[in-house]
Amino acid sequence: ERFRKDARGQVAVPANAELLFVPNSLFLSHPQFMNNFAPDEISYLDFKEAGLTDSSFSDYRITVKSPLTDSEMVYVNHLKGLSGLGLKNCAITDVGLGYIKTLPLRTLNVDGTDVTWRGLSSMNCFMHLEYLRACHLKEGGKIIPALKGSKAIRELVLTASNVTDEDLKALVTMPNLINLNVSYNPKVTNQGLKYLGRLKNLQNISVDQSGISVDEAIKTFKTMNLRLRPLLFAYSAFVVL
Repeated sequence: ERFRKDARGQVAVPANAELLFVPNSLFLSHPQFMNNFAPDEISYLDFKEAGLTDSSFSDYRITVKSPLTDSEMVYVNHLKGLSGLGLKNCAITDVGLGYIKTLPLRTLNVDGTDVTWRGLSSMNCFMHLEYLRACHLKEGGKIIPALKGSKAIRELVLTASNVTDEDLKALVTMPNLINLNVSYNPKVTNQGLKYLGRLKNLQNISVDQSGISVDEAIKTFKTMNLRLRPLLFAYSAFVVL
């Protein structure tokens, strides 16, 4: 059961609760406060209040303006019980990831940051990640071969990250992948889509705004075990399989 409470005063929670902490702007102006948490007190940490963006759907660009930078990651690395971390639109690079590379993360969101596939793949938790969201990732297609053979990954989101058909080949070595989003990658074509037919546990795929043609895609989708109907183009209806 999920419930929300403001982090002020004394807050009572069940001893076995997995806590999500979302720091507000006041807390973020004093990041050293993070040291007040014991290593196992927080399960999930989301810095979504630390990232400010200017976005335009028409050209899909994001300009990052964030008070959270690499140096603040020093105050996170003692949280050894952390399972999930959200860094969306924060000014984080591979240097910041280096400070937290030993955390046992299972979920990670680095949308709109300046991290690279090399920085991500060097994290100790990389092959244990169950959820990775890395939209606008620099050289993002290379993260797929780096994940080759992962039995843990269940959801992978690489929107607008220069993914190609060749990159998609490595996905067939990830038997537990359930959800895949490679939208806004124009180099993904029907050939790449065909590789995914071997993923028997894949339930949901998004290839919106890619180089895929609808007619050929429908044929491939019918050979897959999808539970949700894919959306191919931003202004079209769902494809009926």
